[in-house]
Amino acid sequence: MKFIATLSALVAGAITLVRAQQPAVNQQDAGVYFTNPVLGSVFQADAPYSLTWTAIPNAVDDKIDAIELRMGSASNLELIQTINTQPIPLALGKFDWVPSKNLTTATSYVLLAKNSQGISYSAYFTIIGQAPGVQTNSTSSVALVATAALSTAMPQSSVASNASSSIMMTASASAPASALPSSMMPTAVSVASSMVSAMPSAHVGHLGVSVSGATNLKAGLVGAAGAIGAAIVMMI
Repeated sequence: MKFIATLSALVAGAITLVRAQQPAVNQQDAGVYFTNPVLGSVFQADAPYSLTWTAIPNAVDDKIDAIELRMGSASNLELIQTINTQPIPLALGKFDWVPSKNLTTATSYVLLAKNSQGISYSAYFTIIGQAPGVQTNSTSSVALVATAALSTAMPQSSVASNASSSIMMTASASAPASALPSSMMPTAVSVASSMVSAMPSAHVGHLGVSVSGATNLKAGLVGAAGAIGAAIVMMI
């Protein structure tokens, strides 16, 4: 009898120890634990992945109401993106997801699954995306501004004959703004305006514009130079 009592006490103690070692997330959670991602998983932004989980026996709710992407310390997880807000059957065990290409590279991402029963968290995982502070290159907009300004400034009859000039201006304007220091931008615009103003009317005629329209063309080109300079300065 004494042996049986001792054995029973050992079994009860072992059960208590196992329960104590279970992650707190499995207590009053959403009834699932994630199998992908796991600790050490690395996801590539803009690539497809299957988020997978295993349903815990006797789960109260039979669906996941929402999945969120969060980042940060365990005590302060910042919401980055709501991945899904449509109910997903718990038994389905997966959800296909493509991480946004705009996500920054970090090792502290975590998934959160929610339903009426509670919240379940994945382990920390990594997403390889943009470097922090990187912005999409939009220098091509300078080329569009330059081309539009030139087209507006020139007489209608000269637009076709000046296609090569527009192409040269577009190629020049599409260069990265970093190629010219911001301190030199006003000087560059001033020099461009001065060069256009100094252009002889007879020389302008070689561009296919009548001498009588040279004055209007020069004024238009000065305005175009100003528009190009303003567009470049706005991008810095």
